[in-house]
Amino acid sequence: MSTALISPEDVWDRQGLTDECFLMDVRTPAEYREVHIPGSVNTPLGQMERQLSAVQDRPSARGTAIVRHTRIRSQAVHDELERLGIRGAPILHGGLVSWIDKGLPVIRGAETISLQRQFQIGAGSLTLLGGLLGVFVSPWFLALAGLAGAGQVIAGMTDTCTFAGLLSKLPFNRRGQSQR
Repeated sequence: MSTALISPEDVWDRQGLTDECFLMDVRTPAEYREVHIPGSVNTPLGQMERQLSAVQDRPSARGTAIVRHTRIRSQAVHDELERLGIRGAPILHGGLVSWIDKGLPVIRGAETISLQRQFQIGAGSLTLLGGLLGVFVSPWFLALAGLAGAGQVIAGMTDTCTFAGLLSKLPFNRRGQSQR
């Protein structure tokens, strides 16, 4: 399915001049707390249906745009919105990175360790631990390093990560989910 993209400048014009653009930030609560676009609402994929009424009740729901971090996550949100009756929501082209690169305003909070970095730390630790235990304790521990490596390859090829999904459920990644 082809999804429409909207440039950061177009979103800024719509949001600032006519207030006709409602921004759904589909990143994790921790990522949202670190930096987000003013006026955006944090709506992770798992909370979409629960927060849908907030979207539908806004006069600007027709102008809903999706702020993303990765294309896979925003496409999943786009598909979920379509399923729930909000059609044609464009995705912010280039995501938040592009918005920041254009010099458009953001709200910055406390810096956190992103899910991507948490994943890299966890997978790297498992690989190192498996390798060390494989050399010094039993070669069977090398399977741990192999599984961690395979997980990284799959995450890279599919742009999805089950381990990051599990990390997002940890308490320090879930604080402040209802922030706006």
